[in-house]
Amino acid sequence: MRPRSTCLALFITTVGGCTRTVQAWPPPIVPGSEVHVRFAAPRVVVFEHGRVKDSVARVRELDGHVFALRNDTLVLRVDSKQSGNASEAGTPDVLATIALDQSTSVTTSKVDGWKFAYALLAGCVLLFVAAVFSGS
Repeated sequence: MRPRSTCLALFITTVGGCTRTVQAWPPPIVPGSEVHVRFAAPRVVVFEHGRVKDSVARVRELDGHVFALRNDTLVLRVDSKQSGNASEAGTPDVLATIALDQSTSVTTSKVDGWKFAYALLAGCVLLFVAAVFSGS
């Protein structure tokens, strides 16, 4: 493995380790943010593409971007693969309407500032050490 690809792999691993999962429900949920929705029991979810509506039974979880939040109803923009509609494969604008209640878990990933700062410091130290050893 070349040194440049090793550094890139180390950087990606470090930045990936700087994230944490936080509860996004109850609000505020920011429109556009990426969320993971998990249901305690399988549920029927209504998917909408334009004027076409379809429902899928026994949905346990969804990943998507928040489109809107209206009272206790979350509208997610999801990938068409999650909607289960093969005829719309590759269609990016599928909206899922989800009624939020106590049995619904909505989480999002955020960068942890302290972990990121320590990772940045460690990266600087590694670069300094590499520069010192390569110069001798």
